[in-house]
Amino acid sequence: METTWDPAKREKVLADHKVDFGKIKDTFEDPFAIEDIDDVHSSTEETRFTIIGLTREYGLVFLAFNRIYDS
Repeated sequence: METTWDPAKREKVLADHKVDFGKIKDTFEDPFAIEDIDDVHSSTEETRFTIIGLTREYGLVFLAFNRIYDS
């Protein structure tokens, strides 16, 4: 899976939480990760997801994200 992120959002998360998006991509490789739809923050235009999984850099993380599918 290819991952991309908004550079401004990356900088904000890095400043606020000391977490670099580039170092949490392996969350999606965790076979025991728990992924779910975030009904609270989803809309008719965008489905949001959450995942809790392990990373090599930070250990256990919680991540909110959206998927963009190529047509």
